[in-house]
Amino acid sequence: MWAKRKQLIIATAVVGLLAAAAPALEAVAGETSSPFGQGNPLDNLQGQIDRLNSQINAPSPRTLTGDYAWLANLDCMFKPSSSDTIPRFTQHMTLFGTVRYDGRGGATENVSGMSVSNTPTLDVDKIVGTFTASCPIKYTVNADGSFIQTRTGCTSTNPDGSTTAVSGNVQLQGRISNGGKMLLLAGITPTVETLVNSGGTHYRVCTRSIVATKIN
Repeated sequence: MWAKRKQLIIATAVVGLLAAAAPALEAVAGETSSPFGQGNPLDNLQGQIDRLNSQINAPSPRTLTGDYAWLANLDCMFKPSSSDTIPRFTQHMTLFGTVRYDGRGGATENVSGMSVSNTPTLDVDKIVGTFTASCPIKYTVNADGSFIQTRTGCTSTNPDGSTTAVSGNVQLQGRISNGGKMLLLAGITPTVETLVNSGGTHYRVCTRSIVATKIN
């Protein structure tokens, strides 16, 4: 008899708890469902996934236009030939800037950066403060969303106010990604660049990797 009465008491208590919690559960369900629509918050989950996939896999545009902010890393070797009179040294640069593509094959990039160099033969390390540069660019876009970007020259202003003129057809391979919202670029074609400054004429070969995101 006592066992049956105990089961009845427990069942009554559980029913009472569920009844008391029902309004709170309904309120929570209403809140969690609001970002997704009415009803169960999981009802439209597949729709959300489909929309995200469509954005990620959006076809790349066949034109390139607008303003992009970009971040680049360069590793350069100076004196790639014996014609240069300076000791051989390596240099790493981190660059940050913006580039504006006009949609007609022309662009201008503005750059700020810092470089760190090492001359093993002299056991000398050197850190150069922030420098700035402005560089014209030509580019062509392919039907598959890839593009080729070429910079023929550039003039940088050094921390001491002096300038360095850089020439050489630096070609980058690019890919338009995420419907034009992102660009990926890399320098995979060796190019000898000529640098002219107060220290004379010097030569370098650099590797480059660049990621850009559209800002306008």
